[in-house]
Amino acid sequence: MEELKELFGTEALTYEAFEQKLAAGGIKLANLSKGGYVDVNKHARDVEAARVSGVTTSKEYTDLMAERDDLKGKYDALVAENAKRERIGKVGEKVAPDFVEFIYDKVVKAIAADEKKTFEAALDEVVKANPQYKKAKPSPTIKVGSGLPQENDGKTAQKSISESMTAAILRAAGKKSPNE
Repeated sequence: MEELKELFGTEALTYEAFEQKLAAGGIKLANLSKGGYVDVNKHARDVEAARVSGVTTSKEYTDLMAERDDLKGKYDALVAENAKRERIGKVGEKVAPDFVEFIYDKVVKAIAADEKKTFEAALDEVVKANPQYKKAKPSPTIKVGSGLPQENDGKTAQKSISESMTAAILRAAGKKSPNE
């Protein structure tokens, strides 16, 4: 402010006297109403700021942004649900059906504790630490016919049904009965 007082003094000036003092002080002014100079970059920044302000405050813009956020939330939920189903499927391959959710929760907690672990590595560790939850290997199915052979060698009387049943069960298991 002091610099301006030194340049212009304290008396009232006419416009011509004002222009002369400006020129003497090395200050250049442009009359914008007559097409004077305006910095292009400043003008572009001001126009862009006005445009962004006008767009972002419009009702259509806010409605579109709300719809986009809603759809993004639904999409993220679907992706997370599909990832969970895929992981539960992997758990189901190694764990008995009654314990799939339980083991899945244990694996998720193991991953949360150590973020460097992959799901598969954590699953293998949990199953190894808890072998009682492994899926049981199917036992071989042995089919035994319903007809019991009544063996008669001609010398002995017909075997009793219980002896025949015992012999059939032992044959199915791949063993010989003591009478054979």
